[in-house]
Amino acid sequence: IQTGNGKESVQYSFHDLVLGEHFNIRIWRHDSNPGAYLRAVCPSGPQPEYEWLLRKSTEKAEAGWHLMILDITINSKMRRTAVCGAAETLLIDRAAAPSLKQALLIGLIKAGCEVRVSQSLLSLDSRLRLAVEADWGTEYVDAIIAATEVDGVDGAISHIARYGSSHTDAIVTEAAATAERFLAGVDSAILLWNASTQYADGGEFGFGAEIGIATGRLHARGPVALEELTTYKTLVRGSGQVRP
Repeated sequence: IQTGNGKESVQYSFHDLVLGEHFNIRIWRHDSNPGAYLRAVCPSGPQPEYEWLLRKSTEKAEAGWHLMILDITINSKMRRTAVCGAAETLLIDRAAAPSLKQALLIGLIKAGCEVRVSQSLLSLDSRLRLAVEADWGTEYVDAIIAATEVDGVDGAISHIARYGSSHTDAIVTEAAATAERFLAGVDSAILLWNASTQYADGGEFGFGAEIGIATGRLHARGPVALEELTTYKTLVRGSGQVRP
């Protein structure tokens, strides 16, 4: 059976575990990823019934994933807009579904955020404002966010390298390989995968109270607390030792 978004499809093969006369557990194995499964308890019946159930299950799962993306985006921006972990720019994969792009932007607007977007996103809602070049590097410290499209994770990495502050960046994706490429390719003090940027806090990481987050490389990087503010001297008390 195949599922897909019209551009690409995923092939699953399956086997059944018989529960009784009327029900099976059908397990679909992702043909190119043996560790990925879709499972469902199905009424015994012809193949079209299985296909319908899988399609409906997949649609529901995708809706749940979109909701998580929206929750993370709104929390990253709107939980506290003036903290250093507040999101200032939203990068959306150009290949994402138009419905997802629209849901993200309208969700932010409904949460009370002004959204400044690139020309390619402007038509998605009349309340959107056209961004200017300065918006991509601005820390608003307010309920304002800039949003644009990028060509996949490499486009996001390039955009962040050009406009980012090296402070905190996050990626929301189901694809582990994509996330790992982002985590390795972005040179920021804090990087998150599938979590709000508002977690950019040494206390949340278990480091204790912090006074800020350093974006440099010497001598502290990331959350700065007592240990990072401390300097050292070395005391040696000898009894005549010499070094050979």
